[in-house]
Amino acid sequence: MPYPKVDTREQLESLLAKCGGKVVTCLISLLLLVELQLRLALNLKAMDEYAELDKAGQALDPIEVTFCADSKRILVTDGNHRLASLRNNKRSHGLARVTRGTERSALQQAAGANAKHGVKRSTADKRNIVRALLQDREMRAWSSNELARIAGISAPTVEDEREKLAKERAKAGEPSDAPATRQYKRGGKTVEVKAPTRDTQPTDSEALVTRAVDRLYRLTKDFDAATRLRIMEGLRARFADGDSEKQ
Repeated sequence: MPYPKVDTREQLESLLAKCGGKVVTCLISLLLLVELQLRLALNLKAMDEYAELDKAGQALDPIEVTFCADSKRILVTDGNHRLASLRNNKRSHGLARVTRGTERSALQQAAGANAKHGVKRSTADKRNIVRALLQDREMRAWSSNELARIAGISAPTVEDEREKLAKERAKAGEPSDAPATRQYKRGGKTVEVKAPTRDTQPTDSEALVTRAVDRLYRLTKDFDAATRLRIMEGLRARFADGDSEKQ
């Protein structure tokens, strides 16, 4: 069965409506697609390999795309190397798997792309992905563990980037936009815990606590999420008491 051909945004909306908003696979005009590129740069070798496969007549895996209901943009969340190779080969259309979502859900999908497959992400790519997530005002309030899960990156890496961004804002004389609480998922529910608020960034001791407990958690499987959260908050409180005594 041939895939439906999509040349306009209106055609895509109609196709999604007919499918009840579910995932649809279609041949979509490459002119409609907007790259949501979280890597620092594309891998030229991978692009060339995909281009050669396409020239040889081998079908490439569908490009993962999100149709954003809030912005009407059609964002590529996984498959930017394939998209680049198709464009380099002067293709007008490409096979795409389209889901309906939002700008935020598209960002989350793009952040987790290639965590387990495809072109390997560099350390710099991973840090850039974390920064992209932390630029979102709502996701900034999510726990580092949750952001790490979304991106397929370690929680200490997320904490490091939080600290760096806070220091950069403070150095530039910008007011802190750090959320007052952090959101953690526990037993299928979301709970809010007071976030570090001293000055404009977490203190070195707080960063050390987070890293230490994260590493303990990976090594000690007996810790459940609730126990781990209690340990983190208890350690933070002890460090806060120590800081107060010094002052």
